[in-house]
Amino acid sequence: MPPFAGVMELVDIADLKSAGTSIPCRFESGLRHFMNMFKKKKNYPFILLILLVVLTGCFPKNDRYLSFFKSKVDKDYPFMKGLEKKNVITKSDVAYLFGIYFPQQIFIYSNEIPFDIKMFPKSEILYAQVKRGILPPLPDNTFKPETPILRYQIAVFFYNFILKNGFLSNFKMNVVDIKDVDEKFFAYKPISNVIFLGIMEVDDGYFNPYNTISGYELIKYFYRLNNLFLR
Repeated sequence: MPPFAGVMELVDIADLKSAGTSIPCRFESGLRHFMNMFKKKKNYPFILLILLVVLTGCFPKNDRYLSFFKSKVDKDYPFMKGLEKKNVITKSDVAYLFGIYFPQQIFIYSNEIPFDIKMFPKSEILYAQVKRGILPPLPDNTFKPETPILRYQIAVFFYNFILKNGFLSNFKMNVVDIKDVDEKFFAYKPISNVIFLGIMEVDDGYFNPYNTISGYELIKYFYRLNNLFLR
């Protein structure tokens, strides 16, 4: 009799289900396969490998971008939870993350915050990014927090932040080949810099400057920006 055969004979998935035991689908299919193979002695060497693969699928993989993001917002910024699920991010999302990841004490009078920002939670964080020069106001002195952000715009915001912190003075910039952004494009310098620094990337050589950005992408970019300043 093979080892643990007595135990395996007692395990029946149908019995487990009738008893109200919940079995994840991946684990159930893996368990059936494992039990069938267990009856054949020649398959013993593969049993451990099968168990390892099945059990790995039962546990969520750690995502360093999300883990870091949640460590930043869970306690003090609950209104930012779920950002990773947004298909299109806005100016307010960008401003909040600059204030959360790279806080800076900025004195703000309560009456100087534009009306279209005051309605947001912790509106002083949003307006602080305007005063820091990272996200400039519009000509009519409004901010338009719900405006969707495009890829070239987030590149400009990152570039402004990097310049104000004197980070690029430590790097010798190399030429970056981008198929859809040439040197005549008005935002070529910011885009080429954030690509060179590894904050943003191209897809098969294309930057797609006029595409929108998802919440998960924004979280990923801020993670990389943060790591850049930790070097």
